[in-house]
Amino acid sequence: MNDEKKRPYEVLEKYLAMNEDEFVSHDVVRDCIDPYTGSPLLNGEETPEEKCMKSEDPGFDYDADVSLEAMIIAKNAYLPAMTGFDETWKLVPQESVIVNGENGQKKVFNKEKLKYELVYEVVIKKEYTLRGDTMNTVAATNKEYCRLFKTETLLPLAFELIDLYHTLGNFFLVPHKNGYSVAGARESGPSKGYFDRFLLAVYNFFFGINDYSRSLSSVLKDDDLAGFYKSYLREKFSLDGNLSWNKFIEVNFLQDYVEGSRESGYGKPIEFWSGHFAGKVMPETKGEFILFYETAADRIRKRGQRIYCALQKKKLPSKR
Repeated sequence: MNDEKKRPYEVLEKYLAMNEDEFVSHDVVRDCIDPYTGSPLLNGEETPEEKCMKSEDPGFDYDADVSLEAMIIAKNAYLPAMTGFDETWKLVPQESVIVNGENGQKKVFNKEKLKYELVYEVVIKKEYTLRGDTMNTVAATNKEYCRLFKTETLLPLAFELIDLYHTLGNFFLVPHKNGYSVAGARESGPSKGYFDRFLLAVYNFFFGINDYSRSLSSVLKDDDLAGFYKSYLREKFSLDGNLSWNKFIEVNFLQDYVEGSRESGYGKPIEFWSGHFAGKVMPETKGEFILFYETAADRIRKRGQRIYCALQKKKLPSKR
């Protein structure tokens, strides 16, 4: 199903044909055909544990957040509201990369052309492309829960979040260029992929708050990478030459992640659990784990609903 020749309107029509509940809960991994077997990656018969393992490591070079489906939805749902976005941004397969694998063997990433990105195709190209990123992590939290409580059995609420992990409400766009990966740094950095702490660093940048431990340089582990991301934010989320937090929130459908409203103005990000901004990055009590699973799942669902409503208001591209 991830065919580079597939017309974008076919994917868009498929998702718009869903009702809201189907759209919000749809696992994008189900749209990927395993190139080794010719079968759907998830066939609906897995146990929750098997589904978790497959969704984390499908067995080949595939990422749901940069799949054709996820990137087409991103392009049509919220990119048009960004400053300077137009049809010169083209959706193309990411370039294949060859690296040394185990035993000296070469491994080719994206050889099946299952990963996509948006490229600015004009005479002078942008120095970056746009790629999807999974907002709310789940694997690190699950591993910490098992380690902390010396168990191999996750809380039932963990599986509710796993079910939503690869849905469209859990993906957003970040800039990417060689040597700079906002997605990778956000996952491996001090915030350990917790989106509320990353969003706090973005908020501090927008409002000029000097707090290094909660800054983009700290969260992304690198001043140059943080500078690259700041340049992107200035370019895409400014109004009348000034950074606009309201625009960043609305373009990315993040209203449920912050205080305030459009009428009152959007405010500070909301913690996943009380004390998360000032305390430990990882949950430490069973109550904190429960709050994270509940809150992250709720925000993913609500964001998915917002994206669905935005898409329903769009006019589908004409078939030619």
